[in-house]
Amino acid sequence: MKSSTVYRIREVVKTLSTDAEATQKAVAEIEDTIQKDAEYNGYSNYETWLMSLNLDNEQPLNEMVMTISNAKDLDTYDKAQVLKERVEEMFYNDGLGVYRICDTWTERDFQEVDWCEVIESHLDESYESEDLDEDLDGAE
Repeated sequence: MKSSTVYRIREVVKTLSTDAEATQKAVAEIEDTIQKDAEYNGYSNYETWLMSLNLDNEQPLNEMVMTISNAKDLDTYDKAQVLKERVEEMFYNDGLGVYRICDTWTERDFQEVDWCEVIESHLDESYESEDLDEDLDGAE
């Protein structure tokens, strides 16, 4: 746990009293602090945040993610599967058994990515993408 979280918890605990309502409010503040500490820049885990960051780092990768995320013909889960498969095709090194995208990713790291969350973070109503197959074929 980060030292800032521990500090915040200590501050909240100092305000605890015998009043049940005040105690309940303090516990809710502690839980909120812990939850915020557990997130990574708005993502549920480190691997998801890092994958999204890596995909945004290069224009062709960002365009691919935006095209898939904003496709009109798929739901979020199907978009996530398409994105995961595309990234696997592009970055898996069969000889080493790892993924190489900006840095080395193990199989476990890769499996921790919440692909639906990556898709949802790239939704943009102003992005014009109609047919996923046409858009991806044109991008290759």
